[in-house]
Amino acid sequence: IWDTAGQEQYHALGHAFYRGADCCCLVFDLTKKESFEHLNKWRTGFIDNTGCDPDSFPFVVMGNKADMVDQRAVSKEEAEAWCT
Repeated sequence: IWDTAGQEQYHALGHAFYRGADCCCLVFDLTKKESFEHLNKWRTGFIDNTGCDPDSFPFVVMGNKADMVDQRAVSKEEAEAWCT
């Protein structure tokens, strides 16, 4: 498991990090809309670096900080719509 924490400094190493991956887990912060908005960029970056078929390769999407209900910036419906 490679965790780049969304840091740009690891972007250039994507090909080496992603080689041989069996799935990709995209995690965003439910309290920060900006992290949710970056899901497309991270998914595309993974696809570009691996050459995987985006229609058949397994992606898992998780929203963290679900316990911070009063600070939630991304609704369940928004997240489900993105996954669809």
